[in-house]
Amino acid sequence: MSLAELQSRLEVTLPDAHMEVVSVPGYQAIKLALINEDFPIGPLPQTVMNAVIKDPAYWAFCWGSGIALARYLRRQRGIVSGLRVLDLGSGSGIVAIAACFSGARLVVACDTDPNACLAIAVNAEINNVAITTAGIASGHFDIALLGDVLYDPRNLDVLDETRTLADTVLVADSRVKQTPRGFCHIGSMSARTFPNLGEFDEFRTVQLFRWDRFTIA
Repeated sequence: MSLAELQSRLEVTLPDAHMEVVSVPGYQAIKLALINEDFPIGPLPQTVMNAVIKDPAYWAFCWGSGIALARYLRRQRGIVSGLRVLDLGSGSGIVAIAACFSGARLVVACDTDPNACLAIAVNAEINNVAITTAGIASGHFDIALLGDVLYDPRNLDVLDETRTLADTVLVADSRVKQTPRGFCHIGSMSARTFPNLGEFDEFRTVQLFRWDRFTIA
């Protein structure tokens, strides 16, 4: 797995952009290969727009909810320490890497996009952590982590599926305003996507939700 290979995957969608290794704002210890900060955000040629629609390189960004969830794991290390962790919809892999930094025993990062799985592998190597990648989640885990997965309301069904895979599910999302059924709202954090996409302020407040299979009376 190499940065050069990741660059070639990016060029399929955004030929004028490039990957660079940078520290994550708010979690400087994590370094990720991301799209260059000054990438073109103005009007794009129609051919490039078609490529973006067909194959969006979302894995080349570090989304705000992922940053918030990574910071939360750093602050609450006991949530994953010594546990088997599933990072669902992993993207760049920031949450999976943060789980490793917080002492997780096993981390599986799952993403249906093969390019994202490559990005996760590259970023795991950059941060010198061991992460298993998968296209489809299977098995059983102590905790599942979902950062910025619910951007589409239709993805709410993913929560029901995830609860069959783990004893605890932790969700971070800036687009979910109401607590999902069966979950508890445990707080909110401020974070924004990096590189900056110029998102509306309302999407810079990330809500955190938790579900537990076993509750203590």
